[in-house]
Amino acid sequence: MGGARTARSTPPASGPAMRAGLYLDLRNPGGTGWPALYERALRTIEEGERHGARSVWLTEHHGFADGYLPQPLTFAAAVAARTSSIRIGTAATLVTLRDAVHLAEEATVVDLLSGGRLDLGLGAGYLPDERELLGRPEAPTVRTFFEAITAVTAALGSAAITPQPVQSPLPIWVACGGPLGVRATGRRGLRLLSADRDREAAYLRAFRAAGHDAAAAEMAGPVNIFLSEEPGRVAPIVERSYEYLWQTYRDRARRAGARAPVPVGAPEARAGGLGRGMSGLVIATPDEAARLVREHYAGGLVTEIFTWSLLPFVPPDLMAAHVELWCSAFGRLIADI
Repeated sequence: MGGARTARSTPPASGPAMRAGLYLDLRNPGGTGWPALYERALRTIEEGERHGARSVWLTEHHGFADGYLPQPLTFAAAVAARTSSIRIGTAATLVTLRDAVHLAEEATVVDLLSGGRLDLGLGAGYLPDERELLGRPEAPTVRTFFEAITAVTAALGSAAITPQPVQSPLPIWVACGGPLGVRATGRRGLRLLSADRDREAAYLRAFRAAGHDAAAAEMAGPVNIFLSEEPGRVAPIVERSYEYLWQTYRDRARRAGARAPVPVGAPEARAGGLGRGMSGLVIATPDEAARLVREHYAGGLVTEIFTWSLLPFVPPDLMAAHVELWCSAFGRLIADI
């Protein structure tokens, strides 16, 4: 992601090496004990690093009742100070809501604190009330989204940013799901922040058509996989948590007047599995989950998948076991996909 890549003109039959990362949004439906929750999140990341996690990714929303993380780069600075090898990504920072130079400076500070471990994932921000809250009421288009990305990239490469980040260039990832955004990401030779294989072909076609070396095409993104040695026992707890997450996204979108995600329940999500993207759910042992990941991602461009490492209503002992299995046993099993 920030380092050397293995050259390939087309995705090999066996696919690239796959890595396992963590994903956090720091929700707290009870609304109490915020310092303890943030400290627990940092300890979880430390444990993930100790067990072999490749990365941790921090997401962003504003004004959620359960305290969804609003400032991922601020939290990323704390992660940088508490870790030594794990890469630190944003999935994603909402670039259209921010000043480009300010964002470039924040990213630079995290990259310096981490010794060059930042992956800057950028998203557009689709909720109107978030844009109003941050004083950017105009709805982004594909054009304005990529103009904002270009502004951040230009700032990062300019003499105005002092000091400069460790990585040159800083790895930029683009979070988008629509066909126009996916193709635009490919044309610009940027990494696609998605683990959805349905977006892969359009992204790679645009990447190649623009004259970029296909060896640099890369995708990474979140998946809804929960690991346990007793999946049947933990399933009701985990299903409740995911249904809560999906419902909050739907409710918030409706209240903001945005298009709401398609409703999904746990049975439907589990039946769809990895094929449903972020509306799917897998609850399995490491061996079974690795088999499903192998079948779904072999021969593709996705080099990294990351999973929720703190979930509402899931007891700490179950979350800790999930994180350890994900970073150690599962991580080793998918390393040669």
